[in-house]
Amino acid sequence: MSTMSVRTSKEKTKRKFSQEFKANAVYLCLARSTTVRQIAAELGALGL
Repeated sequence: MSTMSVRTSKEKTKRKFSQEFKANAVYLCLARSTTVRQIAAELGALGL
């Protein structure tokens, strides 16, 4: 019998972002009158 694990589609892996990426995201949120979600989508941080 194999001990291979199966990942379901609902399981997510935790992604790591650099300090530079985070600082840029914060700067964009403060500099623009937009939502954090919109900035995250622009930066590709939502994983959609």
